Amino acid sequence: VSSGALKPVIDSVYSFDQLLPALEKLESKSVRGKVVLRAAY
Repeated sequence: VSSGALKPVIDSVYSFDQLLPALEKLESKSVRGKVVLRAAY
């Protein structure tokens, strides 16, 4: 990934407090890439 050979497709990014909408997005099967869930430290 760091060399640029692989480029993951990101469909959407959600914060951890938006977990339910992120899961609904995954279940809708309208995802065209990865759904990213950000965790705050």
